[in-house]
Amino acid sequence: MIISSRIYLFTGLFVSSLAAFAVTPLQWSSSVEATSAVSGAGSMSRESQCRYVEQVAKTRLPFQPGVIVESVTRDYCRCDQGSVADKPSQCTVRVTARFKLDPFLEEQRSGLYRSLKALESDVEREMSQRQSGVSGTTSPELEAIARRVQVVRGDVSRFYDENRTDLAVYTSSYLNKVLVLEDEFRKLKQDLSLGVSPPPERPRAASSHSVGKPEPLTVTATAAEVRQSAAPPPGENRTVLRRGPGIVDPLSIDRRMVKIPGGCFLMGSAPSEPGRDEDERYQQVCIGAFELSQYEVTLGEFSRFVSETGHRTDAEANRDGRTFGCFSEDSGTGWRYVKDRDWRNPGFIQDNSHPVVCISWMDAIAYIDWINEKTGLGYRLPTEAEWEFAAKEGNKTERPWGSDSSQACSFSNVSDTSAGGKFSSLSTHPCDDLNIHTSPIGSYSSNKYGLFDLIGNVSEWTCSNYSNKYNGNETRCARVTSRGLRVHRGGSWNSVPDWTRSSVRVRLWPAGRADTVGFRLAQSLDQVEKP
Repeated sequence: MIISSRIYLFTGLFVSSLAAFAVTPLQWSSSVEATSAVSGAGSMSRESQCRYVEQVAKTRLPFQPGVIVESVTRDYCRCDQGSVADKPSQCTVRVTARFKLDPFLEEQRSGLYRSLKALESDVEREMSQRQSGVSGTTSPELEAIARRVQVVRGDVSRFYDENRTDLAVYTSSYLNKVLVLEDEFRKLKQDLSLGVSPPPERPRAASSHSVGKPEPLTVTATAAEVRQSAAPPPGENRTVLRRGPGIVDPLSIDRRMVKIPGGCFLMGSAPSEPGRDEDERYQQVCIGAFELSQYEVTLGEFSRFVSETGHRTDAEANRDGRTFGCFSEDSGTGWRYVKDRDWRNPGFIQDNSHPVVCISWMDAIAYIDWINEKTGLGYRLPTEAEWEFAAKEGNKTERPWGSDSSQACSFSNVSDTSAGGKFSSLSTHPCDDLNIHTSPIGSYSSNKYGLFDLIGNVSEWTCSNYSNKYNGNETRCARVTSRGLRVHRGGSWNSVPDWTRSSVRVRLWPAGRADTVGFRLAQSLDQVEKP
């Protein structure tokens, strides 16, 4: 009876939440006031003075990517009565702007609500069927997913009701969270129908309050396991080379690999770390030694690959059928997938020394297939654990250089005061790195391993599938044909301070791409040619 009561409680919560899921276009107003001295006021009409200060007020409105201004109206203008020509006049103007979401972002928001509503219905139906079945019970794992769906639903509702900043970023983040829940629900439903017992809950620290953090868990991965998981399925050839006559010399990139010693470390972040997300819980992970490229793959290197293979990127070919283009900032309409944006034209100027962007996970894998065939060397993407180990370089601070975000501009290309002038909605690091978009590779200081741009410039694909709890995915590469979200790490040229930490985990579907995402190469040590 206790279990049945709990089921009816969940069902009641689902029904009430579904009723609240009416999606109406998001619109809101914002008002600001500005006071300014107008020189030469005696020779200007009052209306001219008001128009001058009105422009000052408009610059203080909270414009942001993904948001459209429907209208701006002047509420009032008050000026002093100074009449002397050379005496400044003080005017105060208040303006009110009416905002709405860009149609693409509004569709994403509506899709988020539709996905949540469908997931709630599916979970409710599954719980009701199991309650009315032979056993008359449900499963704790199913109830846990139900609770998590409700948490996300509440977070989403509060966000759109109360928050008016970083709408494009957080909408994408919530969509990814729902995708993760959908995948977990489908897997659990399949396991329950097959009679497979879900894996036991991992042990927690006996006294987490006394030690301050959960007890670390150990996950190990040998070099052989990493190599095996990184290898493509037999007979799978994803890129056709157009070979010319003769032997092709190895590319220069294989002379810029840096050996990273293996070891064990705490993956994740401390509970007290500002900006920490729930998927960054501490866990001890052990990895073998490996090599990582000193720099991110450049536009020039990727251009050579395309020239020789004729490869068309996901931004150009839309292979997954979702959308053409690259997720980028479009003047006047904010952040969205912009058609005709791709690695050649990301929406800002690059040369061959800049990291390539608008590259999907599948595009990176195609590039690696090509370079491996040219060189005979076993390049791959780094695992998520390898990437974080290299970024943390053995220290326990939030960033490779420490915890002070004001030092970021010496080490990385991030959202800074110059970027804040163009993207007014972004919170910025309190420094100027002299670049608004991408910068040439190696423009800033390296970390102690000699690696450049691990934090900032472009976020970098790893080969690992995402799981909101560390479960071993972080130490191995996903099969190309496997479902699930892929992880990219390190933040980019427009990343705010909370997102330029070594432990931040960002995920995207394999064909997803953005003008902030690129990649670098890794290599298992036993794949390196011996001298």
